[in-house]
Amino acid sequence: MGVIERAREALRVFLAPTAETEKTASGGTQAWGTVFAAGFDSLIPFMGGAKLLQPYSQHPTIYAAVSAISQGISALPLEMFPDSDAKRESPIGDSIVKALLDVPGPDMDGPQLIEGTIGFMELYGEAFWFLDGLARRTGNGPQFPTSITLWDPKDVRAVVKAGRVAFWEFQTGADVLRVGADAVIQFKHFNPYDAIRGLAPMSAAMLPAQGGYKALAYQDAFFENSCILGGLVTAKEGAIIQPEAMIRLRDELEARHSGASRRGRLGVINAPVDYTEIGMSQKDMDFPTWLDASSAFILMVFKVPPSVAGLQKDANYSASVQQAKQFWFNHLPLAHYLERRIKQRLCKPFGIAETPYFKTESIKAMTEEQKAVSDIARNLWNMGVSFRDINERMELGFPADDTAADTRWVVSSMVNADLQATVDPAKATGSPAPAQPQNQPGDMPTQMEPDAGKGLSVGMNAQSREIARGMNWRTLISRVRDEEMAFERRVRDHFFSLKGEVLLKLRGRKEAKFTDINVEVLMFDEAKAEDDLKKRTTPLYKSALQKGAESVAAELGMTIDFNFLSPEVVKFLAEKMFEIADLIDGPLRDRLRASLQEGIDKGESIEKIADRVEEVFGVERSRARRIARTEVAEAFNGGRYATMKEAGVERLEWLSARDERVRDSHVEVDGEIVMLGDKFSNGLLYPTDKDGPAEEIVNCRCVFLAVA
Repeated sequence: MGVIERAREALRVFLAPTAETEKTASGGTQAWGTVFAAGFDSLIPFMGGAKLLQPYSQHPTIYAAVSAISQGISALPLEMFPDSDAKRESPIGDSIVKALLDVPGPDMDGPQLIEGTIGFMELYGEAFWFLDGLARRTGNGPQFPTSITLWDPKDVRAVVKAGRVAFWEFQTGADVLRVGADAVIQFKHFNPYDAIRGLAPMSAAMLPAQGGYKALAYQDAFFENSCILGGLVTAKEGAIIQPEAMIRLRDELEARHSGASRRGRLGVINAPVDYTEIGMSQKDMDFPTWLDASSAFILMVFKVPPSVAGLQKDANYSASVQQAKQFWFNHLPLAHYLERRIKQRLCKPFGIAETPYFKTESIKAMTEEQKAVSDIARNLWNMGVSFRDINERMELGFPADDTAADTRWVVSSMVNADLQATVDPAKATGSPAPAQPQNQPGDMPTQMEPDAGKGLSVGMNAQSREIARGMNWRTLISRVRDEEMAFERRVRDHFFSLKGEVLLKLRGRKEAKFTDINVEVLMFDEAKAEDDLKKRTTPLYKSALQKGAESVAAELGMTIDFNFLSPEVVKFLAEKMFEIADLIDGPLRDRLRASLQEGIDKGESIEKIADRVEEVFGVERSRARRIARTEVAEAFNGGRYATMKEAGVERLEWLSARDERVRDSHVEVDGEIVMLGDKFSNGLLYPTDKDGPAEEIVNCRCVFLAVA
């Protein structure tokens, strides 16, 4: 009996079933010992020759396919929206769910958590999140996990009672952690053979993967064992050579010539022998064909097109683009499944009315698809199809709630070129009609001379123009949504670092009486804080400025090279960097100093003063969104204004968000048109003019348009 047989025989001693059982893929149950024995062979690397024991690390196609899926989905930004925000217009900046998903634990960040979850699902059919450390994130907030641990499915078993999972057990070495089912989130692929455990795509890919792995092993052995002589050595006729001499000759030849690195060496045979060359057969070269077939089957199982996995054979640009689109059509449902599970198991049980959303707008392949849809919509508009029909047929998602959306428009600026060429301008009679701007293919109907300083045109009825203005506002405001969210996060992170600095100083004090402490020794380092703010926000200011310029270029149909060294841009950035510390840290500094001084004067304990610090910074964190919206809007509109000025735009029109949150002074100025350089009736050169009063620019969502 061999070593393995002896080990397996010994295992049978403790294979007796227990009351609590392990669910198997076939729907049956097994005791722990049986499960261990079933996988015992895979632990012995010398059994059976070339064995695929760890597919993800041993097989390149499996690694490429699984990592393409897991890394692709994990790279999508994850946002949280209120359940009431069906259109996903206002992401939640201070979501405790997003904060946990961004930093699930000390050894893993958010994208790694998602990547690991998807990877386990593809390899094992399921993944497990253990929700640990229930605590209140805020004073009056709900109990909520403080960490998420990603469990390896191989080490997890379900304890089933009455047909349902009562507990999950996770084994680490000799220790077993048992937790209630409500403390674990299971993600799984559908399994028709087991209602509890997931079915792994890897199981369907295992057979072709094993064949491909053996092809790779064959290829490695082919090059490692091949000999340049490639022939047979035999004794010459009539010659007698002792077996020991033949063996020694063979060993010398192999030692000198065997292996790919020794190919091409000169061979000398000092013996009465004949050498018969034995060429390679076609069979020896079949391993590339085997490997190609294996890879094709594996990619089919994981639904990953070849070019996405890095196989560029017979691929061109067009095919690669189509395959990238197909990849996302195949795997976006998996991302949406994660969204639903997070909502069902991480939001609802804790009374959190939020919905997670992977930002698919960031996918380049899908963006190109949206551009194609937009081009089709534009062509339909030119053909006279109503906006409502286009919106519904193309599923554009724009609001079209009034009757003006049913109006059909036809481009009518074309003339007969042959007849026009026969007209002699010198003989033309009659007064010429006033020249009007001509529509270009895809333009909205021509904007005529405004009435009484307002942008309401004669060429388009009021309702139709309101639809167009709403589309313009939505398009412009969405351009810097990423910058706004990033700005908010960075301001919050900045406040968090300052809070840590103050608390560290506070808890390091040794005074017997706190009344002896000078409040200034507890304050954060203002110079260091200012430098931190500049480093965090400067790239976002620049990005918003550039996007403002690019939006103008798109509107005017021209190419504009945005120059960060232009006088307008240099002035804007210099002023922002000069005032940013007072703008963001100034109110915080004053409130913190006053609160600390009050606590010191009252002789409060360290913990009570620490509570004061937490309270002050809690208020400041709520300012982060308002700061982000205002600052990013200032940069975006500032970039638009500088670019319009450089491009020679003469007139500007104010465009508000036109909802109940717009301040009264901006409701009144909505649609107003002024010459570029003149101020609107509310005293601003343009919306969020940084030189305007705070009551006119803070939290403003207005934009402005160029007027022909």
